[in-house]
Amino acid sequence: DIWAYYGVILFLYAFLSYFFKNAKIFKKIIFFSLAGLCQFIRPSVFSCFLTISFIFFVRAIFFRRQQIKKTILALAIFIITNFLFFWLPFAFFNLHNYGKIFVGPVGHGALACLGQYNNKWSYKCSDGAIEAVALEKYGRLDPIEMDNKKREIFRQSVKQEPYYFISVVLRNNLKLMLPNLPWNHYPKNFEGLSFKDKLKKACVNLSAFLTVVVKSLYTILFLLIGYFGMILAFLRKKYFVLALLVFGVMIGSRSFLHLDYRYVVPYYWIFAFFVGYFFFELQNFIKQKKLKKV
Repeated sequence: DIWAYYGVILFLYAFLSYFFKNAKIFKKIIFFSLAGLCQFIRPSVFSCFLTISFIFFVRAIFFRRQQIKKTILALAIFIITNFLFFWLPFAFFNLHNYGKIFVGPVGHGALACLGQYNNKWSYKCSDGAIEAVALEKYGRLDPIEMDNKKREIFRQSVKQEPYYFISVVLRNNLKLMLPNLPWNHYPKNFEGLSFKDKLKKACVNLSAFLTVVVKSLYTILFLLIGYFGMILAFLRKKYFVLALLVFGVMIGSRSFLHLDYRYVVPYYWIFAFFVGYFFFELQNFIKQKKLKKV
């Protein structure tokens, strides 16, 4: 999953250096190509590429109309390089080995979605449990046919309980916007301690220190400021931008499927927009106070 981080960093650098540093097109091609190679290792990062592209495109249409041509050129270069460095070899490999252009564990992921919470079918969100459900019903098949059968099981299950599927999507998005990341995966013998005891332990244990400073303090503070930024954007009636960013996170993280925190961490860069907006409004507030005093 770390390759999703690398891919996002390379992709963003290509875009930002082009817009704010007037980097040459050749440099952008190199970084888009490297991002495409990261996509080979973690293909799901492509949804994040789409999210960023969508945001830059809407930014040009509504807020920076003088940059429309530049944005379209950047997106065209991304599409061409991504096609050449990922989709073309991916399609040839699939055609050669499976006789189909697109092959992916869509049915597997869909069943994992249904297994995230208590359900009437006793599905579990684990690879072994999902495989066992399909094996019990259809026996051993080739991988592509097995995934098709998993899609069939998913469709039948959703048809039986459509409201359960809707509740899964809603709960996923709630978890996405109110994550418990800072409170997960504490070092051994660290959970259950009061904050005071955690600070004491942090003074003598490097792992505990990093947990308190990075996970507990920085991450919680980062998210809280981001939420304040969201509230300010709402109060300033910036509904379109707010909806666009939140919708982008939801689509980029594929929260309508199963939500694993190690998958969605790369998408939390979007909170930086809200953090930045909060400090922008704070700066304006301080300036106005100073001008009134003068």
